[in-house]
Amino acid sequence: MRWARPKSPTAVPPVPSGTPSLTDPAAEAATLLVVPDRPGALAAALATVEDGGTLVLAPGTYLESLRLERDVTLRAQAAPGTVRLVAATQPVVDVRANVRLHGLTLAGPDPQSVALRIGDGVAEVVDCEVLTGRVEVGEAARVQLRGCRVGHAQAAGIHLFGAATAELDGTVVTAVDGSGIVLADQAEVIVRGGRVSELTGSALRLTGRSRARLEGCELSGVGRIGLLVEGAAAATVQGGRIDRCGDEGVAVLGSGPQGPDDDPGTGAQVRLDDCVLVAGGTAWLQDCRIRQAGKAAVVAVEHGRLDLRSCRLDGTGTSGVVARGDARLVAEDVEIRGTGANGVFLSDATVAQLTGSTVEDAGYSAVHVSGAASLELDGCRILRTPEHGVHVTGEAQVVVRGGRIGDCAMSGLHAQDTARLTVQDCDVTASGVGVSVVGAAGGRLAGVVVMRSAGTGVQLGTTGELSLVGSRIESAGKAGLLIQDACEATVQECTIRDAAGSGVVVWTAGRPHLRAVTVRGAAKNALFLGDGTGGRFEDCDLAASAYPVVHVGSAATPVLRSCRLHDAGQDVTLAEGAHPVFEDCTVADIATSSLPQATATAEAGDQVPGGTTTTGPSGPGGVVAATAGAPVTPSQPPESLDDLLADLEALIGLARVKQDVAAMVKLMQTVRRRQDAGLAAPPLSRHLVFAGNPGTGKTTVARLYGRLLTALGMLRSGHLVEADRGVMVGEYVGHTAPRTTEVFRKALGGVLFIDEAYSLVPPGASNDFGQEAVATLVKLMEDHRDEVVVIVAGYPDEMGRFIASNPGLASRFSRTLHFEDYAPQELVEIVRTQCDKHEYELPDSTRSALLGYFEGLPRGTGFGNGRTARQVFQQMTERQAQRVADLVDPSTADLLRLAPHDLPVNIG
Repeated sequence: MRWARPKSPTAVPPVPSGTPSLTDPAAEAATLLVVPDRPGALAAALATVEDGGTLVLAPGTYLESLRLERDVTLRAQAAPGTVRLVAATQPVVDVRANVRLHGLTLAGPDPQSVALRIGDGVAEVVDCEVLTGRVEVGEAARVQLRGCRVGHAQAAGIHLFGAATAELDGTVVTAVDGSGIVLADQAEVIVRGGRVSELTGSALRLTGRSRARLEGCELSGVGRIGLLVEGAAAATVQGGRIDRCGDEGVAVLGSGPQGPDDDPGTGAQVRLDDCVLVAGGTAWLQDCRIRQAGKAAVVAVEHGRLDLRSCRLDGTGTSGVVARGDARLVAEDVEIRGTGANGVFLSDATVAQLTGSTVEDAGYSAVHVSGAASLELDGCRILRTPEHGVHVTGEAQVVVRGGRIGDCAMSGLHAQDTARLTVQDCDVTASGVGVSVVGAAGGRLAGVVVMRSAGTGVQLGTTGELSLVGSRIESAGKAGLLIQDACEATVQECTIRDAAGSGVVVWTAGRPHLRAVTVRGAAKNALFLGDGTGGRFEDCDLAASAYPVVHVGSAATPVLRSCRLHDAGQDVTLAEGAHPVFEDCTVADIATSSLPQATATAEAGDQVPGGTTTTGPSGPGGVVAATAGAPVTPSQPPESLDDLLADLEALIGLARVKQDVAAMVKLMQTVRRRQDAGLAAPPLSRHLVFAGNPGTGKTTVARLYGRLLTALGMLRSGHLVEADRGVMVGEYVGHTAPRTTEVFRKALGGVLFIDEAYSLVPPGASNDFGQEAVATLVKLMEDHRDEVVVIVAGYPDEMGRFIASNPGLASRFSRTLHFEDYAPQELVEIVRTQCDKHEYELPDSTRSALLGYFEGLPRGTGFGNGRTARQVFQQMTERQAQRVADLVDPSTADLLRLAPHDLPVNIG
């Protein structure tokens, strides 16, 4: 039954020949009938039967244990289950020869005992049931179980060790307080059909150098892991299903090759031709479905290699596929859906390739690649995620070829830190930002098509080497292409159309090189160059913008060479102090031309046919003021104050907070009117204290407050920067002030939100570095009093102590907004909004039960208000998923409706 180890990473172990049949026609002639009429009847019959003979057992219960040291057959006279062997000591049957057992039921003294032990020889066990206790096969024994049932055991249902081999055909292992089948040492097993289910441990556990092959099996309803492989073990599973595991569906924990018999670089392997995994070796998963794992569907660590083929992974509690350490992953035609966390999570030095695969409806970023991992995506579909489609961090490298990424709430593709992103011929649609490369990340983007992004089409803010070539950006919700943060990216032969903001925005010291770029139909400028920016723009075609084609900000020093500006109301606006250079640029069909003139190619004001003015480099006198209404930021049009106040009013609960914010808005409107009228403005403190328990909406209101101030003209951008003690306070002398200053400068123009601010001044710690952070904060607030709003937040009692800790704080935070806990009915409304957002129905009966639930919840220090409501909603959906999964043919109504018994706890 043993088979040779594969000699290459892709080799598949051959199917073992199987256990030889013990049937011997001659042995059938030596037959004795045994009747349970007296104690020891079986033992007495065994003493008289010929070697190789048969004992036919009449129906009844035999109260004795047997040690079979001669070749013999024990067969029930009637149907299976009519003969019971019950023993007060273990094992019930101890096999030490060539033995056949047919139609017997074995019951050990307790679930911890061994009911059937095969310690030597060959055993054929057919249509038998091990009612209490486990099956144990050791040393060099060989056993075949056909149509058997093993249950009500502890630690393991079937345990193989040493050099034991076994075949299980149509066998069921169930109701085990531990693992279903356990292999150790060099044991081997083949499992055909059957089921391993309802266990507290793992369905199949392999250790040492053991090997297993599963064909058409079901592993389901296990407390821990469906298939657990440790050390240098190996497993093959064909045509199986892994379902409802408390932890992972498949987990491979190994450290690579062990011993002289292992091929170098191969190590342990777990193969499922429906599911295959390896630790330190190779793994295949073909046509396999792993669903409803409590944690990840598939995990490989250390030196493991995964080769997944035509697999379906869905409904996991955390990620779909996880690979860490030096793991290797190859996936082809794999579908990963409905994961609680990432669809694919790769870290450390993992190397992976996904081809023709789909990742949909992940709870976090669909594909997350970190550490020094590398990934190739060929022709993959990545759809619907509340975060990024592909998120690349650390020193990771990702190559994307073809495929489609869409419906990602954040970015379709996002690279940061020092990661490298290479993309060729990929479509990114309907995402928050199409492609985002920031930090020191680099790479090459070629043939990318970005369409209908809610925000910016492509955002580049990297100091790394980056190029965007031969790509198309259409119908962006904000700018088509945003280049910022000293980015010097190269953009060539690209087309940008119909952006809701400007076509190309260069911002915050960006200095790109654009060549042969076409911009059409922007709702603002075709090219917007912010203050202090630069770069080179060659052979670009800029046209049909609603605002002036090009706007150049103060102190900006761009060079535009051989560019064509046409089909717009105005060609150029220049802010005071702008220093652009225009070389050999042309304009056509422009109602008002302000392009700086020089006599290098034409006299000022000379017109060439078609209304085109040809100009040379601009001189000092070529700077003109920007026209009124020309945009000065790369953001979308200012939000309506009425719309923002409506957003505030739409928040659940928070009546007192809404009233206070509305009053402050009216005050600020009055202040602004006095300023516009030339009157002195009354003293006004925009900084706030938010006092309230966790989950009461403080961060949400802070973000909305920044947007309100922007709409009122009190802040430049209104963005929110969140900070806490860990961000602001250093570990050594001299580290705190720079860290506090850095986070403060990020908030300039917006709102700095410091949560649990009282942690900066812990009670009784007068020499704590947090005091330095507070002092630095107070000074920065004074130096930038009109450029930023600071909001400090935390528990009400602790916030009073914090404000009193420094005189400068008390003078700058004169207004406190109190965030009250949510009432039970308001918590129900939060759950309802989650239902609307995620397409669930909440019937009246469930609302009533939910109200009772929240009314009965204790409101101690761990009560999370809105966070608790969202957690309850998540628990309800998980319980509903478990319930619906047990339905044979669930209807659409079953999938949508949350019922009262889906509540996580019944509080009466």
